[in-house]
Amino acid sequence: MLLALCVGYLAMQVHSLSQRVDGLRAQLGAPAPSGDDAGHPPAGGDTKPADAAKSGHEQRLAKLEAEQKSLRADLRTLEEATADTFAVPDADPKQVLNIVGQEATRIRDRQLDFQRSRWLKWRSATLDQFARAYGLSEEQSSQIDDLLTSETDRLVDVMRQPHAAENPEQVATDWATVLHDTDVAAHGILDPQQIGPWDSARAFERRVLWPWLPEDR
Repeated sequence: MLLALCVGYLAMQVHSLSQRVDGLRAQLGAPAPSGDDAGHPPAGGDTKPADAAKSGHEQRLAKLEAEQKSLRADLRTLEEATADTFAVPDADPKQVLNIVGQEATRIRDRQLDFQRSRWLKWRSATLDQFARAYGLSEEQSSQIDDLLTSETDRLVDVMRQPHAAENPEQVATDWATVLHDTDVAAHGILDPQQIGPWDSARAFERRVLWPWLPEDR
């Protein structure tokens, strides 16, 4: 049953991504002939805004196609596992569960790595704004950036724990502990007049992004 659900989920993801790829291809249209193909090369340095926009769409299309290829590989793996399961009635249940567990872990880790990279970019952008607004030195900014990177890695590790899916209360407690540790360390880096804005920004972020965390942290 679990294998069938995993296959169904990945199939839906592949279908959704295929629709996005087809839509983007429709926006791009047919490739325009190059200057050589048309018989007259384009004038040097003549780059149109439309060409730049199209190049951006093509990069996005290439990225979507890569994601689509990866998801299809995951789907094929699970489909093979499902076929093996139903083709061999006396298959060892432990072996089947092991296959499912390995594939679920691999897919989860890919998703966490994807989210981690986006999270770090967002953290860097918000830190730049905070540093400009409250006059952080380069050394302070570098130290806080290291703190936030470490915090992100620790939060991802919390989500990788075997108990994460079965014990959300423990995940919330561990998550709150990580945030608390970052704030304590940040207080040792920031100047007294910078600590208040930091705490306010972190409290607002927590209310908006993680309202499910324990209140005693």
